[in-house]
Amino acid sequence: MSRFRIPLASASRLNSLGGVSQTRPLYWDSTRVNSVQRYQDISETLSFITLELEKWQQQTSDFLRGITVYLFTDVRREWGNALFQAIDERFRVRKTWDSQARTLSLKMPTQGHDIAQKWVINSVVDWKDDGIISKEEWRGLKIGFGTTLKLPMSPFPKFQKEPDIYIRPYDSDSEFLPPIAFEIGWSENASRLKDDVRILLEGGGGHIRVVIVIDWYLQKDGLTVTGKVDLWRRGLDGHPIHEQSEDIYPVPRLLRGQGQRLGVTLDDIFLTTLRANQDPKTIVYFDIGQLREEADKARWFETTSRLKDDVRILLEGGGRHIRIGIIINWYL
Repeated sequence: MSRFRIPLASASRLNSLGGVSQTRPLYWDSTRVNSVQRYQDISETLSFITLELEKWQQQTSDFLRGITVYLFTDVRREWGNALFQAIDERFRVRKTWDSQARTLSLKMPTQGHDIAQKWVINSVVDWKDDGIISKEEWRGLKIGFGTTLKLPMSPFPKFQKEPDIYIRPYDSDSEFLPPIAFEIGWSENASRLKDDVRILLEGGGGHIRVVIVIDWYLQKDGLTVTGKVDLWRRGLDGHPIHEQSEDIYPVPRLLRGQGQRLGVTLDDIFLTTLRANQDPKTIVYFDIGQLREEADKARWFETTSRLKDDVRILLEGGGRHIRIGIIINWYL
């Protein structure tokens, strides 16, 4: 069975108090930070950002070791929205304009996003097939990707954010803000992912209730991918609460029959559109095992763990006839 590899072993953790552990991360950081403070007008700023993105798109190296996030700092607040719109017209990237921090974050979707999208879609279909929600309720849910959200309750006005994935009932009165959002990171710093959570949960004015974060990390050895899934919920005081964390790979040791899954309620998903005959406290699940299966299918690259298994099978299964196993592994 192929192993894709993914948990929290070396990655920075977001603890339940909302902080970041002080352990220095051992993963490949895919974010490039550039200040635009030196530019005196918006056209110069846009030209610089455009040039960086064009070079970014032309990179021939595999995205596993490339830059997947550009963070532009010191952006003048009066330019933020115009830059956001100009980039939206030219580039297929996920954008976040933080007018408080004066940062413009641009994220390139990777295969990690494709894996997560398939997982979310399959999870919702399973709810229907298992009879937890009706066909009509299933059809009444919108699963979206990268839609621009304007957040009404942000510390500064005109915050704009594009969550990687979201689930929203079509007929909700939540000003088109989704109650469930997903953020996917590829070797991103934990504090920046926490900023995404904060922006969505605090800026959504109570309409966005849950944010699920999927972190994929390329370790410093350049060979091993690790990661985790975290569920964050908006607390009564409006601040994020860390409810649950699950490893994806390496597969954790579980008791027989024990599974890994994240749960949200029907009330979280359907809000005011929930049918009268449904119990709002009913929990539906996102199964981590299914996410792992999708990652296995993707086969981004062969891990050393998989290849060591091959060597073990040959040396142990060959008796004394096979004496030496040599691994040759190719990477882009």
